[in-house]
Amino acid sequence: MDWNDNIRLRGVAAAEKKQTAMKKPATGRRAAGVFVCCIMLAAAILAGCSASGSPEAGSGAGAGETGSGTDIPEGSAMPEEAVTPDETAEPEETVMPEEVVIPDEAKKLLEAGVSYYGSPDGCRMTGQQAEAFAEVIRSELAAMDQKHARMENMDPEVMDGLTAVCGAALIDTGGGRPVLFVAGGSVRADTLESGTQDWERVSSWSVWQYVNGAPELYQRGQEDMFGCVFGQYPAFYQDYLILTEFRSADDCDRNLYRYGDGFIEKEAASSTYLRGYEQEGSMEYLYTVDGVQKDRDAYDAWGEQWEKGAVADFFIEGNSQKGSFAGVTSAEKMIATLTEYADIAGSGGQGGTS
Repeated sequence: MDWNDNIRLRGVAAAEKKQTAMKKPATGRRAAGVFVCCIMLAAAILAGCSASGSPEAGSGAGAGETGSGTDIPEGSAMPEEAVTPDETAEPEETVMPEEVVIPDEAKKLLEAGVSYYGSPDGCRMTGQQAEAFAEVIRSELAAMDQKHARMENMDPEVMDGLTAVCGAALIDTGGGRPVLFVAGGSVRADTLESGTQDWERVSSWSVWQYVNGAPELYQRGQEDMFGCVFGQYPAFYQDYLILTEFRSADDCDRNLYRYGDGFIEKEAASSTYLRGYEQEGSMEYLYTVDGVQKDRDAYDAWGEQWEKGAVADFFIEGNSQKGSFAGVTSAEKMIATLTEYADIAGSGGQGGTS
């Protein structure tokens, strides 16, 4: 029973006493006196109850106080005292991930005639990443062989004298963490070891990153029903990647993507746009640079500024089924190098980006 219930019962008892007294017959002056006393007592009790239960009672007293020295009712909860943090306590020590250490013997493999663009001394590619990239190259090489064989069955005369070739390159995109570029095609002469490799009919390219302990596809060239890349092609530079979207000589986009710490940004940092259209019997051209309309000179200046010194690339000759790729090492040699690298470096953590 709480405090308010106790007060209410006291009021009910007083009322009952009043009703009982009113029911008793009056017996002279004594009965009248008793009756008057009961009425006065009941009135006093009710007045006291009303004053105690009134919201205005104990004016100025806060929560949990009664004012005028009244005791706190039994069973009422006392407010808990606020706990102040111990400002002198030392914060918990943050445990930093262990730094990836790559043996020098593994790094030297990247200097042994393979396409690694960056400083091998600063390479932080783990053994797991190297093994994963080797597996990606195996898969891309197998896919190239399958496309070449399928095209040979479809049109043996056109494919006569062509051989499937695939190559790969590692590009350091920051922090010693490389991405993987794989390119391939059907070729008449294998010139991978001497520079640019011309291709025709069948081709492919793809870019891979290493994210959270696994290879992740960044971009792949779109292919037609015959396994030939069309439209978009990449060019890698020291600090950025340019993807060109070629639809015709009068319809072309170029987008520049910066490198991050072991990855390539997904949002373009700069871009150009070319559209040609016929007007009154003659061709007119619209040029934009970073979304702003420019003249032909500003459009050409963008290319002169950014399209210089590519280390590895893939190229398509207009809308033809011919092109070239450069800056890569043969798939077989790159697989062997990465496999040996993985054996020397061991697991060494996941590496890559989060």
